[in-house]
Amino acid sequence: MRKIKLLNKISTIVLTWILLAETSPFLGQENIKWDIFISQSHQDEAIKVALKDLQEAGRKYGLIFTIQNGNKILSQNSIIVGSPDRNELTAKFINNHNIMLQEIEDPQGYEIFTRLIDGRKIITVSGGSIIGDIYGLYWLWDRIRVFKEIPEINVKRNPVLKTRISLPWGRRSSAGETKEQMQQALRYSFNWISGPAILDLVPWDSEPERTNNKKNRERIKKLIDYAHKLHLKYYSFVNEFTYHPSLLEEFGASLTAEDPKFWEALQEKHRRLFRAIPELDGIEMCNDDISGFWENYRGFDLMHEGENCEWRYDKRLQTFVKKVHDVVVVEFNKTYFHFTWSLVTYEQGSETNIFRRIFTEEVPVKNLYLIPKITTADRWWHQPYNPTFNLTPHNTIVGFENMNYYEGSNSNIFPTIAGQYYQAGLQTILRHKSNNVKDAGYLVGSQRDSWDTRSVYSYVLFRLSWNPNEDIKQIAEDFCSIHFGRMAVKKMAEIYLLTPVAYKYGLHIEPV
Repeated sequence: MRKIKLLNKISTIVLTWILLAETSPFLGQENIKWDIFISQSHQDEAIKVALKDLQEAGRKYGLIFTIQNGNKILSQNSIIVGSPDRNELTAKFINNHNIMLQEIEDPQGYEIFTRLIDGRKIITVSGGSIIGDIYGLYWLWDRIRVFKEIPEINVKRNPVLKTRISLPWGRRSSAGETKEQMQQALRYSFNWISGPAILDLVPWDSEPERTNNKKNRERIKKLIDYAHKLHLKYYSFVNEFTYHPSLLEEFGASLTAEDPKFWEALQEKHRRLFRAIPELDGIEMCNDDISGFWENYRGFDLMHEGENCEWRYDKRLQTFVKKVHDVVVVEFNKTYFHFTWSLVTYEQGSETNIFRRIFTEEVPVKNLYLIPKITTADRWWHQPYNPTFNLTPHNTIVGFENMNYYEGSNSNIFPTIAGQYYQAGLQTILRHKSNNVKDAGYLVGSQRDSWDTRSVYSYVLFRLSWNPNEDIKQIAEDFCSIHFGRMAVKKMAEIYLLTPVAYKYGLHIEPV
């Protein structure tokens, strides 16, 4: 009964504050003018998108941004974009005012500093590269949305988790189906996004799949081109082993790991993929829950099935990874992401001994990223953290999943945030003396800007991927300021941070 009262109380407060926030206009200032100075090196699509976002966000709060390419006179409040070697105005400004820039070691990193000069506010955004400039502009964009003005910013930021990948599942892409999705991914600082599933891209020797997939590849090549313009890498996902029957017929292969022709067919599947669409930067796959197939395609659970096959589970999976690596990485020099998750807790997804037996020194490390999920088993509450991190020398991505699947994709029903759970797990993993986790993958990548569960998860993970030790309360308050306004910040953040308690103890039964 107390749990029900807690849920009702939170829901009532949430609804009240939402109504207040959605009916109360933000109090902006009146037309404060700013110049943004860019250089020739900033003739870049991602820079254009970031500047457009800045201008649109600024207009809501009375900030008028004018882009300056030629005029080098700081006659009013100004933002100078680029390091001294990419923007001569930056070099001139820091020399004239004896400013010492810190060294930016990471190309993705940036430094932002603010100076008050003759009553004018001058802000410099200096990245370790063009992408660093872009991320710096988006931090400024984030600060405007949080504070409803441009606060004084003096910060140096480098991402702790360098690769940030938006994870798909089944046939569903993740952030790579439209230009709008890619732009949203850039705002959250993703640098890998996924498009259509591999089954929908391979040139199969059958109809209508051959014709349909040719159209898919023509479409995806345009998407990949735009992704690259935004400094995003593009990959495709598959549940393995999924196939079209024509592939096995062509090779005379049987569905068993002991058949050499089976492995030939597996490799040829990926070989044909990259021959047909060499623009693709890599692939991701998962060998569990073989549900990612449709229409005339078929699925085969290599780990557990196979007539009269005496190969052990670990040998099957190790062989699979090596065979795929030989094609994807060795032959085509692409990136191979392998999602190690499984539905059960007694296999490689969360069993340390099995994980070690599979990913031995025989499995190459080049361009191979393993992706254990942060939870021991599936997405459910009352889960201990996954123990398979930091067991082998392979590059490792920590996978995060939306832990609220009660809220539909187009609804805002009791949004929840597991930021504290995520943060504590991430800090634990990164403290390991043999830490090899340098990257993050999100099964919660948001494709819209809202206050729903997916959006708050994406925002929290965006912040934690840059700084795993950032105050989670501050992150929640920033998110609530963006979506509910400054007046509602404290109460709304308190509610969001309380929601996992309601979910964990209100909807799930705690283990004995």
